[in-house]
Amino acid sequence: MKVMICLDDHNGLLFNKRRQSLDRKVHQDMVSYVGSKVLWMNAYSYKSFAEASDNCRVDDNYWELAKEEDFCFAEDGTIESNLHRISEIVIYRWNRVYPSDVKFRIDMLKDWNLIETVSFAGNSHEQITREVYRR
Repeated sequence: MKVMICLDDHNGLLFNKRRQSLDRKVHQDMVSYVGSKVLWMNAYSYKSFAEASDNCRVDDNYWELAKEEDFCFAEDGTIESNLHRISEIVIYRWNRVYPSDVKFRIDMLKDWNLIETVSFAGNSHEQITREVYRR
């Protein structure tokens, strides 16, 4: 499976059990990047997908339901227990620092290769960077 997460400049994911930031163009890019594949997420994440496509699936147990070719939006960054199943990690960087009390363990990427970096203007952020990592 493939995973998508959003990080600030200090690899922060969440603050007080909530997302740090939200950008409509990030979600549009996710849907475009996924194409015709399935994009799994939990109900909390789905609430912010105003332009959700037909291939978005919502279930709080998405880790168990996702197939090898599917994508998962792991907004809370809980990928460690599924790392052995993940073939690609797509990181959207806010290019800002936000308060955070949950951080992504960047050392989990030590055996991964950065294969693509794309920057684009966000809706509420001057610059968003999409990084794609594969084993």
